[in-house]
Amino acid sequence: MASAICQPKSWSVSVSACQQGESVCMCLTEGAEPFFYLYDTLHSKLGIKLPFTHFERAILHALNVAPTQLHPNSWAFVQAFELLCEDLGKAPSLGVFFWFFSPRKTNQVVGLR
Repeated sequence: MASAICQPKSWSVSVSACQQGESVCMCLTEGAEPFFYLYDTLHSKLGIKLPFTHFERAILHALNVAPTQLHPNSWAFVQAFELLCEDLGKAPSLGVFFWFFSPRKTNQVVGLR
């Protein structure tokens, strides 16, 4: 699914809330469209937008986590780092980002400190 989303062709994203009694831990059934879950706060409060930037995808790939497994505060660190790099006229780099922030795994969420 990730390789399909990263292709430079047009694609669409549907956002729908979980229904009552619907399990958040669902397996993809045969013939169904790929899906993933996002916390409401990611787009409504933190301003995370789809598609993810190249740097955001690189962070998720480097940490080997889904978007919902990265703590909301850590998303703010990622965005702040991207803005800092933009102001400095530099491309964001994973090496520099992880020099400033180190991943810390807690139960089911990954945080940066």
